[in-house]
Amino acid sequence: MTEIPSLTLLLIAGLATARLTTLIVEDEILEPVRRKIFQLSPPHETIDNEWFTRRDRHGNLPPAETLIVRRPGFVGRLLSCVHCVAVWVSVGVYAAISVLPPYVALPIVVVAAYAQIAEATIKASR
Repeated sequence: MTEIPSLTLLLIAGLATARLTTLIVEDEILEPVRRKIFQLSPPHETIDNEWFTRRDRHGNLPPAETLIVRRPGFVGRLLSCVHCVAVWVSVGVYAAISVLPPYVALPIVVVAAYAQIAEATIKASR
């Protein structure tokens, strides 16, 4: 039978989920990773930038009709959606708390929760 988490653990896990979601979707530290993923799977419809700088052998830009419009990719759309990422992060946090030994999972979850509290406090003080 599955044990129901305490209210304290639920609060800590929720704060950790919020912090990890922000880290994945918005924080600058993961921007290079997101950029590479978005190159392979754009989050929205884009025009391929390389066509603007590619010239033929005479130095002419290609006609506008040759510009490639890239359709949004599933992974890019998923990664740019805070609500979508939060669901998957919460699954990961719950799995970590349920499966890993407490001395491994709890420090990670508690530190992420502290970071979320600090972030909220900093934003509120501005």
